[in-house]
Amino acid sequence: MIAIHFSYYAKDDICKTAMEDALICVYGESLGKHKRPQIRNVISNKMRELGRLLLSMRSLTNIQKLFDALKPDMFDSFISATKIISGYCMETRSFQASSLALHMGTTLKQVCGVATKFVTKKNNVFLCDNQTQALKDIKRLRNLFECN
Repeated sequence: MIAIHFSYYAKDDICKTAMEDALICVYGESLGKHKRPQIRNVISNKMRELGRLLLSMRSLTNIQKLFDALKPDMFDSFISATKIISGYCMETRSFQASSLALHMGTTLKQVCGVATKFVTKKNNVFLCDNQTQALKDIKRLRNLFECN
């Protein structure tokens, strides 16, 4: 169960945001269930990073759920939100957490893969009006992450 992954942290806004977002929870589940505490911590940290990203996206856009942001026109918002959570300083052109900025692209590509799987399977978790368009949007966004 996903809630186990968050047992090491206080139930703060980041945790609540991650736990309430279906895509973040499904992403955590996709990373597998491990008995080793270190792996559970890694999964929990990745989910918290996505929670922080979603909170930043909410402050920049009107997006409420991560799945709704999986569109190519949201790419710049993902970049801006990643800069915020990574502590980017425009003056020095450096990051406080450069590794977070680097691996967020990989995490987002994985999230796109998970979303593609569930949309393709027509899972009730991610309801969309136009499945074909949703899959195209996710694929284009993933391509942007891969190329940039």
